[in-house]
Formats: sequence, C-alpha cells, structure tokens
Amino acid sequence: MKRSLSRFGVLFGLLLTSQLAFAAAFFKVSSTGLSSETISITLCLNGKGPLTCQNYNVTSLNLSITTTVPNRVYPSVGIKVNKPGYYPLLGCTPIANGYCLFSANNVSPATITPANARYNVVFDAGSSGTRMFIYQTVAPLNPLIVTLFTDNNNIPLASFANNPAAAGNAIQPLLTEATTVLQTYHITPSQAVASVLGTAGMRVLTEAQQAAIYQSVANTIVSNNYGLGETKTITGQQEGLYQWLEVNYLNSSLGTYLTRGIIEIGGASAQVAFVANTPSNPNVIKLTINGVVYDLFSISFLGLGQDLARQSMDAVQPPLDPDNCYPVGYNQGPITGNFLYSRCLANYGEVLTNFSMLSQLTSVPGFASQSYYGIAAIYFNATFLGISNNFNPLSIRNAITSICSNSYAQLQQLYPGLPLLFNKCADSTYVDSFLYSSPGLNLVGIPVEPVVTISGVPITWTGGYIYLINKIPSILG
Repeated sequence: MKRSLSRFGVLFGLLLTSQLAFAAAFFKVSSTGLSSETISITLCLNGKGPLTCQNYNVTSLNLSITTTVPNRVYPSVGIKVNKPGYYPLLGCTPIANGYCLFSANNVSPATITPANARYNVVFDAGSSGTRMFIYQTVAPLNPLIVTLFTDNNNIPLASFANNPAAAGNAIQPLLTEATTVLQTYHITPSQAVASVLGTAGMRVLTEAQQAAIYQSVANTIVSNNYGLGETKTITGQQEGLYQWLEVNYLNSSLGTYLTRGIIEIGGASAQVAFVANTPSNPNVIKLTINGVVYDLFSISFLGLGQDLARQSMDAVQPPLDPDNCYPVGYNQGPITGNFLYSRCLANYGEVLTNFSMLSQLTSVPGFASQSYYGIAAIYFNATFLGISNNFNPLSIRNAITSICSNSYAQLQQLYPGLPLLFNKCADSTYVDSFLYSSPGLNLVGIPVEPVVTISGVPITWTGGYIYLINKIPSILG
C-alpha cells in the first residue's frame, strides 16, 4: 500500500541535535515556502533546566527547527501555534497548555492545519484498483493543494459489474481509514466531501452497470456521514485535462505560457493533452487561469492502454505472430516466446492503425512545438529499460533489443521478483510504437521526459481535479 502524509503542507521537521553548550539562540529556524499569511508560533525547551521559550513569526510552508542544546538536559521540545483556529498536528502529543511535545530523538513531522481549509476525499476507480486520496486545499484564488494521505485496495469497482450492491463494501475500509486520518486534523466526515470518479475501467461497462455501482458507493459515503460529491465516470478528455492541470500545477507553470503537454499510457486507455493553436477543434477545452487563456487539446484513446493494447496484439492474425513480443523460454497458453523486435513492432503497428486520429495529432497546430511529460506506463517501461534519464527513439530501441535478447530464465535472474516480467518486452515495444512509429504519434525530435513525480510529489490526475473544483473563479470557459 502506498501512503503519503504531506505534500506541500506547513511542515515542521524538528531536526534535533545534541551539543554540550547552549547557543545564543537555542533554536535555529530556516524556512522556505509559498504562504502569504503570517503565523505566530512559540517554541520551548522542556526538561531539567528552566523552561525557555522563544517566539517566531513564520510566513513559510516548510520550516526546519534545530535545537542547540543537549538532549539529556532538555529531552523534549514544545511547539504552540498562536493563531486562532490553527492546530499543530501529526507526530504531536498535546498537553493542557496547548503545546505539542516532541522528543529530542523524535523527528516525526507536525503540520499546521489552516482554519479555512477545504477537505476532499477522492476515489480513483481505475482499471486495476481503487485509490483513495485525501486533500486539503486553501487559498482558492491560487489553490494550495496538500495531499494528506493516499491508499488503495487493489479492487477495481468495475469488477462489481454483476454484483453492484457490493461495490460500496469495497470502499468501506478506505472510508474508515479516511475518517481516522481526518480526525487528526480535527475534521469530522461531515466537514469533508467524498467523490468517486471512474476512468477507463468503468468506461467499458454499460451505463446501467455504472449507475448501479455508483449508487452503491454513494450509499456507503452517505452512511459514513461524508458530504456526497460527484460519483460518475469521467470522460477520457476530462482525465487528460486533470492530468495536464496536475503536472503544470506541480511545476508552477499554470498561469504562464511555459506549460508542458502530457502523454499518458495507462492500463486501458491513453491520454494526450497539450496547448493547441486551434480554438475551434471539438477536442479543445478553453481554460482561463490567472488571466492566461489556454486552448487545451485533450484526447483519449480507449483500448490503447498497455494492457488492452497487449490483448489486441495477442489476437493479431498471421503472418503477424504475438510470440514475437515475448522472451524465448516463456511458454504460457498459446504463447511460445520468440522475441523479435521488428516483428513485435509490426504487431503493435497493426493495433495502432485502428486509431487513425493518433497519427493525425502531429498535424494539430501547437503539437510539435511543445515538450511532453511521459506518464504511467511510459515511465515504468523506461525505468525497466534503464533509460528514464536518457529517453529518445534510439535509446529505447537499443535497450529493448539488448535486454529482450535474453531468455526468460535470464531475465528472471536479471530482474528477480519483478512483477509481470513476462510482459515487459511487449509493453516496452508498445511504448516505442505508440510514441515513435508512424502509426503512432511519430514524436521523433519532440522531447518526452518520463516522470512519476514532479518536485518530489507523485503525479495523479486527481490532484488536477481538486485544483479545478476548488479554483475561484472557475477556470473553464
């Protein structure tokens, strides 16, 4: 399970050191961040000597505090936030006078919770599982989004197509966990809004199946006293929009002309989004962010996620042969592995020719003049190939032909314990075909940077969704 306790929050890392003598200032405070609000805090040393305190006014989101006294004399440090409605939390042991105590040997962080924050719980109902994100958002004019917690249950809601009433039970453990996390911020479920948003895995179901599943999860949300947000399947175009907002929020490019496009290959679908010079195109969404107008071209291809594309490739007809996409020595069902790069590439070219719009994107004004982030399967396959920092058509093809010339037994020795290793040569060749072949995007000469984080923050489209619903005024239109 994947958990994250902070994203950009007002973070107090108590970096405590032991020295033999007092310094003139017993706390050294260094800070960086984005907050426009001044918050008064008091720091105290507690122990065998007299209580010694010092006040600070901080306007930062990230604060490091270092003590310069011996731990044996002052074994704990107290922090108190003097601004009404703000609380120091996480890793904190509150006492009667309002201070939170930290052991001199405890480097657990504490987070200051703003009084005017909004809280959202978002469930990403994907094709391979359901992920939960808890967000705190402040300053709606220029939203500051903090990811408080993430988790997943590896259960796709789409798997309840034939038993939709059970879908709500699948998210109950995650909701229970969310309630516990929010309690540490003095937030009750009724003060938070929970939404369930389905992506490609839900798009393949009938409308009736989707509606029944969403009704079940909505009932569970309401029964847990959460505010009910949206429960629906988002379009592929919306998913591309949210992903584009997320990456450009994280790289601080929103409201500038220096944004980057995104290319995401998921499990069931692929998304491409970039700022175009063609406002009348039906794939364009008009956005206005801090006075800057964007014509965002966002398009999704259901069936071109790496899993569905591989299934389509496995079904190619002679003279094409899916055996050519699997390593020698891998024998499973009808597959007898016999990897040949050029023939595997031809297999995937056959799959891509059914999506003619993909190769036509290069003619959309603005497409070729941008650089792109490569997300999800692009990053993971680049990492498998060892080229995430040197990603281009030549490096990807050289790496594939070198690595996949090994037998399956040799690959198991080279990558012990790697899940789904038998698919990696096929998936890597698919990424190559999608990005650089003529039936694909044909991105030769256009920079693509594989990423899974930006500024240390994991990329997820749900962050872009939170930006969109919390930004005032609305950025749409």
